[in-house]
Amino acid sequence: MNAGLTIGKIFDKAIKIEKTAGQIYKRFAKLFSDFPEISSFWKEMNKDEVNHAKWLSEIKESLSEEQLLSRPNHELILKSENVLFLLKRNSAKETHNLDEAYEVARKIESSEMNYLFMLLREKFGCSGDKKDSLISEIDKHHRKIMSFPEKFGDKTARKKIKAEEN
Repeated sequence: MNAGLTIGKIFDKAIKIEKTAGQIYKRFAKLFSDFPEISSFWKEMNKDEVNHAKWLSEIKESLSEEQLLSRPNHELILKSENVLFLLKRNSAKETHNLDEAYEVARKIESSEMNYLFMLLREKFGCSGDKKDSLISEIDKHHRKIMSFPEKFGDKTARKKIKAEEN
């Protein structure tokens, strides 16, 4: 199992994970386009995920061939597989209201996705100001989803905000 898996392939998976999460948020932005503030929120979440994928690509490009071909530890393999499974399961779901969209986003953001990103950044990434900047950006991104209920209401209120046809 995973005999040919390398650090380079783990980075590819992590980049795919960030892009897939971004696509889910982009879809939410379209589903709630009648609600500019909500649509804007999802567009910002998409933008963050696109940036995360870009950062991972930059880190990957900075690695040596030897690093890229090295074998990942079991934790990296497991985290990447778990997140891919979660995204696949949730990206195909129909979304009927804002609460359903929020629940998908909450599952994604509380999954191992950000942990995988941080593991890769810690093990292979940058240091100093760039490292602090990435930590700050991830924290800001996480706070966005945590503040969602404050901005858009409780479960009952969110269920009343209907999505456009899927």
